[in-house]
Amino acid sequence: MQPVAAGHGGRRDDHQQHQQGLGVADHGDTPGTVGWTLNTAKNGLVVNGSDVTAYATHVEHFQEYQVLWNGNNGKNFFFQNELPYEAPNQASWMNGASPGWAAYKVADGVVNHEFIGGGCYGVFTMNECTQNSQCASGVCNLTDNRCTAPTPIMESARCIEANPAQMGVNFKNVISLSLIPKGKLNNLINSDGKVAGPGDFNAYPKLGSWR
Repeated sequence: MQPVAAGHGGRRDDHQQHQQGLGVADHGDTPGTVGWTLNTAKNGLVVNGSDVTAYATHVEHFQEYQVLWNGNNGKNFFFQNELPYEAPNQASWMNGASPGWAAYKVADGVVNHEFIGGGCYGVFTMNECTQNSQCASGVCNLTDNRCTAPTPIMESARCIEANPAQMGVNFKNVISLSLIPKGKLNNLINSDGKVAGPGDFNAYPKLGSWR
């Protein structure tokens, strides 16, 4: 894993990449060097070239799309992702009106893409607040500046985002999982309703094929 402050991107056609790990540091030994507003980075991997094939892609903790795939005829064999968990509250991690960002985004104009094996998981631990309006419960405990019960959770609208009108975009063997009780992934792909509930290790969503 590379503790980068910015992701990798560019345009290179007919390219293969193997065993790539990209991540933003989420903790460190030196105070004041690591934090949601300190070592910022939007995307981990941006693919603009055509006919790019990736094997074993690990991308974690970026603040928007972990992977943004813009090129046609791409293939990704195995993807592992942990969504960012150091966001202080939900308001700081929004994609417009949607909570959070998808881990893997295939651009709407992409005609062909193949994803085989992988998914995303959440370890949402932060729910800092300074006022009641920042909390789903409506109550901010000013003793520790954390939202109070009902148990506050961080949400991501979806694990994967792709244009359903592009019939050449395919996903196989996908999962999502929320590892602790303070987070939830509302959909596996787009708005399919496959919810990874808070800390639910028994009913996490799995999908054999999307198409």
